Amino acid sequence: GPIQHYLSPLRVGKLPIVETTQLTKNNQMEEEMFLGLRKIKGVFKQTFQEKFGISYEEVYGEVTKKLIRDGLIEDKDGFITMSEKGLFVGNLVFEEFLLND
Repeated sequence: GPIQHYLSPLRVGKLPIVETTQLTKNNQMEEEMFLGLRKIKGVFKQTFQEKFGISYEEVYGEVTKKLIRDGLIEDKDGFITMSEKGLFVGNLVFEEFLLND
């Protein structure tokens, strides 16, 4: 389980630093989406890339396509925003942006 995952590197005298950083980065990306989608102007894909050093599409490309198909978010001029329908079901949309660590 998750605890083993942290204990095994410690047994061999290594700190699980890489994992921790990864986890935090995922959490930061999730937070960026949650906060950004609550704003009228939304999340700017270019800012996302500059902030995290990874393209928005690489992280959220698939989920974005799916949510656009479902009419829950919109992608206009590189800004990801909630649609009216999306705002109505808010948390369901946010859950889609949770990353599997």
